[in-house]
Amino acid sequence: MAYFSKHEFLNSMAHAAGGFGLAVVLQDHLRGDVFVTPYLGWALIALSVVIHARACMK
Repeated sequence: MAYFSKHEFLNSMAHAAGGFGLAVVLQDHLRGDVFVTPYLGWALIALSVVIHARACMK
């Protein structure tokens, strides 16, 4: 967690991307009327996972 303490902006962007991606995917699965493609949601979730994995490896 020392990595995220040094990189606050990256931490904020990873969590914002993951949260927005999750919202898009859940809206697609629950309602079906999504304003962007669900692939963008999955891409944002994947980006968040990659950033978290990188932070854990450092």
